[in-house]
Amino acid sequence: MTHTLSSLTDDVEALLKDPSNTYFSTDEIQDAIEWCLTEVNRVYHQREDTTIDDVEDTREYSLSSITGLVAVTEVWWPWDASDPTYPPPRVHWFMLDDDTLYLDVDDDPDGTEDLRIFYTKDHTIEGLDGASSTTLDDYACELLAIGAAGRVVLGQGREAIDTINVSVEVAGDWEAWGRGRLEEFRRGLEGLRGREIGRSGDARVSWG
Repeated sequence: MTHTLSSLTDDVEALLKDPSNTYFSTDEIQDAIEWCLTEVNRVYHQREDTTIDDVEDTREYSLSSITGLVAVTEVWWPWDASDPTYPPPRVHWFMLDDDTLYLDVDDDPDGTEDLRIFYTKDHTIEGLDGASSTTLDDYACELLAIGAAGRVVLGQGREAIDTINVSVEVAGDWEAWGRGRLEEFRRGLEGLRGREIGRSGDARVSWG
């Protein structure tokens, strides 16, 4: 299933049993979805790769052109996509600053090869902050909807309860429900963190 901001909003409304937004507005729900996506991106990222040309006698390379770069995980050099070698030519490297990679190799680059850069970037949801695609899988999207429902209830539930004039006991039930959904969300985040740790590659954070 392809999830979007609109479909995730519907999922949260279904969990809240408020499809007509009687108690929880669309804006509140979507703010909660955005908050949950930020939490997901703290522990679990997209994996991407790109190539850049090496430069003769140069070991420092700007990565500022890589959109959304969070961290470099691996570098292969010298790399020729038309004639790949095995095993891959993994090399030592480190970050000099936010987006400058230092190629820590013995041989001088000669300007005829590529560097293949493996990196991470944040996940997106189609329709949120102008994103054109959703990069989370179904499990992560379902988890995000659960977390957003819990956050909405805890953040806005008391105001809604005051509006409909229900008892303190019911207010406590709502708070317990919200806390339960957020606890489920946090357990799921630990599962996503495990996925991230289990991937190969030596992630080295870019502070940009």
